[in-house]
Amino acid sequence: EELLMEHFSDLIIFVKARA
Repeated sequence: EELLMEHFSDLIIFVKARA
């Protein structure tokens, strides 16, 4: 579960970087 949360957080950062 923690791994999924960490991956999700990384994904959000990636999206913000693109914006």
